[in-house]
Amino acid sequence: MVHKGLDLVLEAFVRMPEYALTVCGPVKEEKDFEETYAKELYQTPNIHVAGAIRLDTAEFLQLAQSCVAVVFPSCSEANCGSVIQCMNAGLIPMITPETAVDVEDFGFLLQEPTVEEVERGVRHVASLPASEIKSRSRKSWEYIRTYHTRERFAVEYERFVAELLNANR
Repeated sequence: MVHKGLDLVLEAFVRMPEYALTVCGPVKEEKDFEETYAKELYQTPNIHVAGAIRLDTAEFLQLAQSCVAVVFPSCSEANCGSVIQCMNAGLIPMITPETAVDVEDFGFLLQEPTVEEVERGVRHVASLPASEIKSRSRKSWEYIRTYHTRERFAVEYERFVAELLNANR
């Protein structure tokens, strides 16, 4: 969970009781992390732990519809599937460059993996007018529908294999 930056996010949201955070993921599988952050996870009114949620469930859809952004200050996770899935649900990405997900003009890059940077980013997104949030959400979804579909993967994979075969001639 530390690798994914959850510690930073929890500490930032403790400082921002006016904003809600829902933690998705197998927190209970990392007992040391869960014990260290038990107060933040289970005793902080604006922080809720949903645990691991399947993407093909009504629970995920309901959660995605109640959120604005996915906050993921990971120290790696190249082409992070969970961020891409959240974007597919229309969430605005708020991520570190290490996730290697393109945010173009709709998402936000957290330049440093710090509590202060997460807090600054969340406050900035929360200050945006509803029309901009809606526009960024739509652009996030459109980006995924353009660049992260099965059809696009098949085309890119075929191109990659062709390049390999041509390089070995």
